[in-house]
Amino acid sequence: MITTKYLHMSFMFVVILWIASCKDDTLSCPNLTINATTANNSGDVYGLQMVNVVNNCLHLIVSYSGGCANHNFEMRWNGALMESMPPQAQLILYHNGNQDPCDAVLSEHLFYDLNELDPTHSYETIIVHLQNYANPLSFHH
Repeated sequence: MITTKYLHMSFMFVVILWIASCKDDTLSCPNLTINATTANNSGDVYGLQMVNVVNNCLHLIVSYSGGCANHNFEMRWNGALMESMPPQAQLILYHNGNQDPCDAVLSEHLFYDLNELDPTHSYETIIVHLQNYANPLSFHH
């Protein structure tokens, strides 16, 4: 029953976000971390419950165990686009659970700005590959 409640709440949040996004083509989202030396590690364990692109943002619902410490998430990119048409980018979500000893299952909505993949808008579409997520995503300017 709790799972159904959270599912309904998540659905309502996405619907509200979608309706609000109709007023503007750009959402305010945290930036990607661009660093080739840190873009190969996903950190502490997490699950991806939902992944989609909303306007210029990558929207994720993640779950993880914890409850006693602050958890930090960071979307990492090595700064390179793969040479293909359309170009492709490999992203990694990094999770730092700060050694949280608790076992409650928590979920969180995360948003990341995809405009940084192509700041000059040179490409109409970029294919986004997210580590630990099987389906590629299309980001359209």
